[in-house]
Amino acid sequence: MSLYGTELAAIHASGFEQRAEAGAATLLRSLIRWRRPVGQIVELACGAGRSSERLTRAGWPVIGTDLSPAMIELAKTRAPNADFSVADMLTYAVPKDAAAITIFNEGLNYPSAEDIATAGGLSAIFTRWREALQPGGILMFDLIGPGSGGEDGSYTTGREGDGWSLVATIEEAVDHKTLTRTISCFMPVQGDEYRRVREVHVVQLYRPETILAALDEAGLNAEVLPGYEGAPSKTGWYTFLARKPV
Repeated sequence: MSLYGTELAAIHASGFEQRAEAGAATLLRSLIRWRRPVGQIVELACGAGRSSERLTRAGWPVIGTDLSPAMIELAKTRAPNADFSVADMLTYAVPKDAAAITIFNEGLNYPSAEDIATAGGLSAIFTRWREALQPGGILMFDLIGPGSGGEDGSYTTGREGDGWSLVATIEEAVDHKTLTRTISCFMPVQGDEYRRVREVHVVQLYRPETILAALDEAGLNAEVLPGYEGAPSKTGWYTFLARKPV
């Protein structure tokens, strides 16, 4: 099934993109720190465009891609100065000499193990992105790993917003390789009646040492950050900053 249809995309845009905006703030500080010349920032799995809006307001040219057409339509409205398209991050040809590539909000967890293998594995994927970066360019992304399913491996959570509510059941596999999110969205229709939309997301889990090894093999200098500015990493969540050598 397709992920992030119209309803869930709108809910995500309303209540779940704060971390992407925090990631954009962290990236901007890093670009200033290393005095990167202005170049394109490519946002893979860009979501509804909250980080793209922050980056374009700071004067950076932004290209955003996402597999969800609903997300892309929202992003076009939120960040009209960016260039958006529907595309798969694993096959999208990132333009050369990019100043930065981002994958905020666990985008890299979503491709299946089979899709990653078909693309050549993590190190091959990171190598292609390194080749697209300008010298000193930045690859910044976050992932979830084993332990993100909580102490018992499963839990249920909920959230409400303007005109919607959401209940999600999280279940981490016993082998700690995948995590399943069963998401039910409720939107009021009339009186006490609600319309329900359900999506099931199965994502891959990665240990940080696996990611660091793949980044190193791809020729990138990488570190694990404590999180983004104002959004520290929780248990089982990891934030990576990698740079192409100058």
